[in-house]
Amino acid sequence: MSSFALISKRAFGLWVSGALLACGLAGCGGATIDPAAVGTGIDIEQSIADGTTALAANLASAPWQTQYHGVRRLDFFTEQPAVSYRETVAADGHGKFGIQVTEVLTPHHDAPGFIAKQAQNEGFNYRYRGFRVLDPFLFETNYTVQLLNQNQMVAKIACNRILVRKRFQSSNDDTNHYLVDMDPRSGLVLAWQELDSQGNLLSRMAFESFGMGPAADSIPMGTGALNQEEVSAHDFDGQEVPFDVLRPSLLPANYRLSRVFLVVDSSADLWVRQVFTDGHGALVFMHRETGTQVAGSNVNDTVGIYKEGQWTLLMGDVNGYSLLAAGRMDVNKIEEMVSSCFQ
Repeated sequence: MSSFALISKRAFGLWVSGALLACGLAGCGGATIDPAAVGTGIDIEQSIADGTTALAANLASAPWQTQYHGVRRLDFFTEQPAVSYRETVAADGHGKFGIQVTEVLTPHHDAPGFIAKQAQNEGFNYRYRGFRVLDPFLFETNYTVQLLNQNQMVAKIACNRILVRKRFQSSNDDTNHYLVDMDPRSGLVLAWQELDSQGNLLSRMAFESFGMGPAADSIPMGTGALNQEEVSAHDFDGQEVPFDVLRPSLLPANYRLSRVFLVVDSSADLWVRQVFTDGHGALVFMHRETGTQVAGSNVNDTVGIYKEGQWTLLMGDVNGYSLLAAGRMDVNKIEEMVSSCFQ
């Protein structure tokens, strides 16, 4: 993608902020899990011995099917500078959720601006920040789970601590792993720690208080969704879309198309949002038509690349399309994915 002109970091940062809101990336879709496929509790030892089907299903569905509330602390040591903050979180068990940052715990040059930014990214943070299971089957395929402790206390709740690692590693992959503390009754993750291959702590989350059911002092909740429709990722052929849908032919190792949404933004423009995952990691790719396509890339193509902590955002206009890609991965992998759409 070296032929693409790059936007300045400052201008692109402003562009990204507006685009996330306009395109709905800050509130990406609702979760649709079949309640009949998930039990109310699991025997974690049996699940790990026989395969992680029940465990993975519970981890994926619990944030959407459990009514809960609490206060949690988050620390991100790879941010520049490192940042720690406290937030209130709640969910109604029927797909609605709410997050409110209440306090920035580390010195920050613009704490009110940081809190406002987190509010804009509420839907994205609830779905993709930290440890989460997005696709149970792919999670089982690509990750190993080991039980370490069955009495890890978090917010006065006895949790099962599990170690989560990638099943397959290549020389270009990160070797980060997670220590995850899960409430065995609900399947909710009450704490997680992300560590690198040397055991250095990169980020963490832990509930300081936690309760099932509604909170006495409720916070606003919603789905974070714009005007959108989810279509089947398995037989999506683009017939609902009045332009040629971009289909990446090069994806990060073990990533597969998981979900597809048709999104109408605040300007009445139609976007296609595709979510790729390896079960845990997310790669979100959105695009819409802006003009006439030509063979190959256009010299007027303009692309910006923006790093937000461990996340990489790529956004621009390429060969008659406006597009945005976001993933917690190397810049080269994002570029290769986007480039493969035009080859």
